[in-house]
Amino acid sequence: MSQINEDLERQRDLQGDTLESSDTQATSQEYSRLTDIEVQNRVDKCFELRYNSDKPILQREWIEYCKKHYGDKSVPQYTNYWMKAKNDYEEQWRANLEGMLKPATDNLLRMLNSNSEAIQQRAIDQIMKYTGNDIQKHLIKGQIENIQIGFGLADE
Repeated sequence: MSQINEDLERQRDLQGDTLESSDTQATSQEYSRLTDIEVQNRVDKCFELRYNSDKPILQREWIEYCKKHYGDKSVPQYTNYWMKAKNDYEEQWRANLEGMLKPATDNLLRMLNSNSEAIQQRAIDQIMKYTGNDIQKHLIKGQIENIQIGFGLADE
């Protein structure tokens, strides 16, 4: 019986160590988890180095920068910051584009409401061009020699 009791004691000690080590791991993971503000600061730094600097940083340089300055996350996490910075850039670009399109659209609407047919036609031509339905007009130069146009059956 004493052997069984000793085995049970060892097992309880091992379980206690395991629980304690998992608690320690959980605590260390909590400390290594960044707040949303800290993550956004890193994404903003990436954005600055990638899009606002004189010499834009490359992705591998960004990862090296993160390892040197932060060193607390994995390469996939640093790559995630890189991708978030790209998404922020695209979002800003779309916002800027929408800001430019509104005045152009307003101007086209004014042109369409004009009393002049020539101005209305110019607006329609611009809309067709913007939508990709523009008719291409080409100037053809050359000499025309012996062109015969006929309708009906061809003579043999």
